[in-house]
Amino acid sequence: MKETVDYLSNARVRFYHNIEQEGYPLHWHAAAEVIMPMVGDYRLDIQNRPVLLHPGDIVFIAPGVLHTIEEPKAPGQRLIILFDTTIVNQFPEITTVNPFLTPNYLVTKENAPAVHSDLQDLLTSILQIELVNSPMKNIMIYAELAKLVAVLGNVVVSKRNSSNSAHTAYAEADSESESLTQANLSAIYNTCEYIRAHSREKITLESLAARAGFSKFYFSRLFKEIS
Repeated sequence: MKETVDYLSNARVRFYHNIEQEGYPLHWHAAAEVIMPMVGDYRLDIQNRPVLLHPGDIVFIAPGVLHTIEEPKAPGQRLIILFDTTIVNQFPEITTVNPFLTPNYLVTKENAPAVHSDLQDLLTSILQIELVNSPMKNIMIYAELAKLVAVLGNVVVSKRNSSNSAHTAYAEADSESESLTQANLSAIYNTCEYIRAHSREKITLESLAARAGFSKFYFSRLFKEIS
């Protein structure tokens, strides 16, 4: 049932441009797994929960999670990445959101339109780096993987804050000294990374607040307190 990932060389990442029309029985592995179909649907069962992936959908499967992959009914293509999470888990922001990425997290253009294309671009970038013969390739790949997990974490934090929007609105009006939570720190950290990456673009307070999942007034106050 346990699958040992056959990493190549000294790398702790394994890539598959999968075109096989076959399924994979119940298994788990110590690596995290990211799957993005490029052509054709892909059906999985993750801890007894069916997950249907359409082309462009992205699913993150946490380490140690039992899952099966059904045999595709028609030929297709999908990108599969398995990677050791030890390095990225050294960041406290990542370990904070890990429980919310377990057992899996699905990102589509419908449920996360603000970041779906960003994740697709990161996966494409990782694949392009993998194809280049560079002595720094592994470091470059892990840098992109860290970004990918950070973007997923930001989505989780935003959705959690949105689900508690009523409570947040009350807290903003009622308290001027709300304590800073790790989720808030993570949201601001990811916002700073976004600003650095898009420094040449026009960025507004409203767009940053929406990305972080806060009202612009609360976001402005929080940003000033942390930064």
